Amino acid sequence: MLPIALLLAASPPQEDRAEVPRAGRLVTGLAAFERRPLPDGIFAEVDGTAIPESEYAGWLLRSLGSRYFTEFLVGRLVRAEAARADVSIGPEELDRLVEEAAAEHARSFYRGDPRRWEREELEIYGRSIEDWKRESRVQIETDRLAEGILRKRRRVGEEDVRRAWEAKHGPQGRSFVLRHILFRVRDPSPAESPSEKKEEFRKVAREETRQRAEAVRRQIAAGLEFGEAALRFSDDGATKKSGGKVERYVAGTYGRGFDEELGRVARGEVSPPLPSEVGWHLVEILDEKVVPFEEAAPALHGELEKARPPMVEVRAFQNDLLKKARIVRH
Repeated sequence: MLPIALLLAASPPQEDRAEVPRAGRLVTGLAAFERRPLPDGIFAEVDGTAIPESEYAGWLLRSLGSRYFTEFLVGRLVRAEAARADVSIGPEELDRLVEEAAAEHARSFYRGDPRRWEREELEIYGRSIEDWKRESRVQIETDRLAEGILRKRRRVGEEDVRRAWEAKHGPQGRSFVLRHILFRVRDPSPAESPSEKKEEFRKVAREETRQRAEAVRRQIAAGLEFGEAALRFSDDGATKKSGGKVERYVAGTYGRGFDEELGRVARGEVSPPLPSEVGWHLVEILDEKVVPFEEAAPALHGELEKARPPMVEVRAFQNDLLKKARIVRH
């Protein structure tokens, strides 16, 4: 919002525009303004009298003081740092980013309808969509310059690449397509039970659940199709209707113990019950893919170097610039 929007009251709803405003309300909105180009340095024209931008800027300073000084200062510090780091963003690229931000704003809040955006929000404050873009442009430029500086300073090491390799392709570069049947352990202990009794109840329930999984495994060995068994017995609502299929198993989903046991299961066999944090699983590995680190490393290194820094890192960088700056104010 423009600062003036914080000082002026909203205009009446669209259907009430013809009514006389209530006492104390200032009329705003696009209907109150004529839009046309004005000479450089002129912010507005009122009854034929030109209002210089300097006059409006002075009024904002007197009215709001240092309210937006931090935002102004961050932008100035980032631009200076970008110049030293030889980081820049061209006007065409900035135009594209602003248009993307405007489209996303309209999509998120106004179902992609600019006219609804203009009507429901912007005209209340006397702004057009172009005003919104102009204001957003300043913040977008500041953030993207900060991102460019951070990318230029980034040093991607082998450990960073290895973490990315395992996150993308699984531990040691192994990933699986598998089917599983989950037997969830239920806590049968009464709420009022002492803690030692609760633990005893849980151990019994866990062993009973393991035995149930073993019984289903025997049925599969006797001829029951794995997918049918998943549909009938699995406690995993997300996969049971697809026969328990997991298109890409992500390591860590069911805990380290499960992953260690999974590594011992041969492709095509039905595993014994594998323990997890939620219960026991019967698993059948349908496919296994191994991507060697040396094969994946060059592309991952490039991706990490080019990846946009998270906004929390951008804000931390901007705050760091503020802390290091020696600021003296009137």
